[in-house]
Amino acid sequence: MNSNDLGRDYYVEFYALVDEILAAYIKVNELPAYVATVLFERSYNIKEEYNKERSEGMSLLEGKEYLKERLIPNFQIERGDVVSDTIIPMPKILLSLGSRIAIYLYNNRQLKYLLPLIEEINRPLLLLCEQSVKFDIELPEYVQAIDLDYALAQRFVATENPLIKRLSTHFILLNSLLRALALEGVIVLEGCHLQEQMLAEIATSLGIPSIAIQQGWPSVMHTMFRRLPYTHFLTWGDAFNSLWGEYNHRPQYIATGYPYPVKAKLSDAISFFLQSPLFISNEDYYKQMIELAVATAERFPDRKIYVREHPEFRLSNDWLSKLRNIPNLKIVTDYSLNDVFACSEIIVSHFSSSLLEGIIHHCIPISFDPTTDSYYWPNLESIGIGYSVKNFTEFFERIAQILSRKDCYVESLSVQQKRFFKDYDKKALNNQIRDINKIAPIHNHNITFRKLNIGCGRNLMKGWLNADLFCGSSETFQMDGSKLFPFADSSFEYIFSEHMFEHLNLLGQQNFMSECYRTLSTNGVLRLAMPDFDFLINLVNNPEEEINKKYLEWSYERFVSKNVSFEVIPSDYPVYVVNNFMRDWGHRFIHNKQSLMQLGKSLGFKNVRVCKIEISEYAELCNCEKHQNEIPDWANNLETMVIEFYKS
Repeated sequence: MNSNDLGRDYYVEFYALVDEILAAYIKVNELPAYVATVLFERSYNIKEEYNKERSEGMSLLEGKEYLKERLIPNFQIERGDVVSDTIIPMPKILLSLGSRIAIYLYNNRQLKYLLPLIEEINRPLLLLCEQSVKFDIELPEYVQAIDLDYALAQRFVATENPLIKRLSTHFILLNSLLRALALEGVIVLEGCHLQEQMLAEIATSLGIPSIAIQQGWPSVMHTMFRRLPYTHFLTWGDAFNSLWGEYNHRPQYIATGYPYPVKAKLSDAISFFLQSPLFISNEDYYKQMIELAVATAERFPDRKIYVREHPEFRLSNDWLSKLRNIPNLKIVTDYSLNDVFACSEIIVSHFSSSLLEGIIHHCIPISFDPTTDSYYWPNLESIGIGYSVKNFTEFFERIAQILSRKDCYVESLSVQQKRFFKDYDKKALNNQIRDINKIAPIHNHNITFRKLNIGCGRNLMKGWLNADLFCGSSETFQMDGSKLFPFADSSFEYIFSEHMFEHLNLLGQQNFMSECYRTLSTNGVLRLAMPDFDFLINLVNNPEEEINKKYLEWSYERFVSKNVSFEVIPSDYPVYVVNNFMRDWGHRFIHNKQSLMQLGKSLGFKNVRVCKIEISEYAELCNCEKHQNEIPDWANNLETMVIEFYKS
């Protein structure tokens, strides 16, 4: 089937006119850009009507007037209708959640995409969730989630006009929330929805940075992706910066990378990514894509052909039945996206973001675009990684070229990867986190004192930033010492930690030491107090020494005996005490002096010194230890070692 059989379509023209009309409307009426996003929703139901009228002879000028009548409300929208001064009181429990970065979640798909960031950003977070977001996961200790209850604001809106009521209700709730919480920043994914854009406008008015994070690539840059109001946009790579920037001039673009894993190739399938028949597609074009997948399976009976449905537009039962009867064709909608990419050598779609996303997965893209006026943007052939084709004949010609010169395309993909993707997986995620922390720095908890007490517990030290994973009071900054610290380079002159390091696994300890080195100033000092592994060995090897015997008896009676239902002879106390010490209280890895000093040196610290408890040549580090308040002083002196690491 050839696209010419269907006649010309006017979809590209339609969206260009829609945007021209809406952009002029919000400019003349001095309305926020998100009003155009809402009015754009009216275009969903008139695209085919417009296409039909133009095909039957309506002129371009008549078409523009036709669209104005259907897009522009027959009532006047004033700025005061959608930007309200009304502030509603927030529940008291919400007021305790301020001084955080907020992440807005539109649905569970966004939660899935942002989960790596939520789990690793390691600073107090507030998730602003639409009612459709459902949690079946355990959130980190530093994360709180709230539902956006628009009913709180509805009673403050007098109008019954549905459009204005929706805009005003959303604005009143979101504006009241942001003003009450004194947020440090607002993060959204991609940023094309009303609430996301409204949050950014409100945040900007309050001097709060707003950050959009790239989740895909729309190719069709319709109104919802234009005039984005964010202060910053974190992209997959530098090539995307100019693509987004062509229609969005406000954000500062920062390439951070693709924060998801990339698997090794598992197969050489040709995979078809189906899309909903919206925007520049329709039911006929959608049907052609399915028929192309069937024809490909017939043309290549020895090759796997995969079909992935759009999550919001599934195949009919008739199509499912037909496709499932083709031996080498498999529907892989339930596969993870990474698995589909890993199994694919060539990927085919109309205007899906998967075509560019596949670059990082070493997939050769083909845009099957039977429309008469549109082409995938950016042009895949011009950047040397794939093709855009209009019909079946062109498609199979290009497939033959790709299969005969695979090495050339793989080489081109490798070159373009560096342009489109700065990094991927953990490196890209860390880039995101570091840039977010720079854009939206922590501005509370006395960070200006330049002294960090991490794993503070009850030992809250005046003049220090007291931090702990478990937040016991409003004076404690909540963070995980095993992850990236949410602080800029050279933030602290002193870092102190007492009896926390042994609670981290070996990877977490390496992260901790590396982050301490990064966040210490040039002459900064890290002071660690923790159990000494050699003390435990001495208990085992010399249990009869008076001090060891005293410790074994004391420790057994205090920590072990309550868990033993039979009589243990004293000569076996070392077995029970040492096992308890290694495993109780959440201990994960205990060092001796030599191994700990070597760990610090391997991660950048040049000078290391063993110190006595409470004693340091630096006044700020004297009398910091308080573990002796938890156990007897003599026991603490026996089990605890103190080491200082100097960055200079």
